[in-house]
Amino acid sequence: DSMLDAGKDVGIDLTGGYYDAGDNVKYNFPAASAMTLLAWSGIEFAEDYKKAGQFEYLLDTVKWGTDYFIKCHPSNDVLYIGVGNGQIDHSYWVPPEYIQYSYPSYKVDAENPGSEVAAETASTFAAASILFKEVDSEYSQTLLKHAIELYDFADTYRGDYHKSEPSVQGYYSSFNGYLDELAWGAAWLLRATGDEKYLEKYMDIYDRDWSPYDPYGFLYCHGPISWDDKSPGAYVLIAQVTKDEQLMKTAYEYCDTILEQYTTYTTPGGLYYDTGLSTWASNRYAANVASMLAMFANILPESDPNKQKYIDFVKSQIDYILGDN
Repeated sequence: DSMLDAGKDVGIDLTGGYYDAGDNVKYNFPAASAMTLLAWSGIEFAEDYKKAGQFEYLLDTVKWGTDYFIKCHPSNDVLYIGVGNGQIDHSYWVPPEYIQYSYPSYKVDAENPGSEVAAETASTFAAASILFKEVDSEYSQTLLKHAIELYDFADTYRGDYHKSEPSVQGYYSSFNGYLDELAWGAAWLLRATGDEKYLEKYMDIYDRDWSPYDPYGFLYCHGPISWDDKSPGAYVLIAQVTKDEQLMKTAYEYCDTILEQYTTYTTPGGLYYDTGLSTWASNRYAANVASMLAMFANILPESDPNKQKYIDFVKSQIDYILGDN
């Protein structure tokens, strides 16, 4: 038990959630990214989690995150995005239950927007609403309500969250902007609600030149999904949901580009290794890029020659991480 008075400085309960890495700070942007991907894996592979005796643990893990995020969303256009200050926290090296220094609460709102973190948290809520639909329908509806409200907030009041809240700069600034999160969120809301307006929002973003790193636009941004870049997930998820020929083509292009990159971006033993990213915790990028190919392969028919290629790549990465290297 730690930070049992989190949120006291702003008069609300912000206990719960997850600390970041080895730090005693709750950064909601990467935490929401993790919860969305965990929920997605539970949706796609529920029976396999159950066979492994892990499904209830998965639900518990995701719910610990979403219960906290619900507290962080006290009204439509207000989202608390974390508890604790990285600069203060990095001056100490103690277990969280021994914290004696201050841990302020931070938020975004209509005057100080944060589209990345709001859209990502909306994605978490939407994905979790699907995961819990057959388990706890009332909780699922609560999650979906928050997802719809938060996405509307993220889309209506557009802005980079690290500009509204400078305390995250140097830790989790959004380097590639917020349009990838808005696309990702639209895809999740489409899957959760079936409302075609979210497909229209997705396509509006898809057709733009959206990334400051990429002069060629949304279609040509390739790499691992990460806490900052959701575009690979958006490619695959929207293809899963729509089966649209154009959007399927984009997902194929993404997966094929990863296999092409793998001829260059690899360690001598065979781990996917992007020198521009992987210097910080390389296994996460190898696993994340593999996960996107796994998600796409999962919807392809056995007759599709790409399916086995993608599965072979996924297996090579996970086997490597588990020790076959």
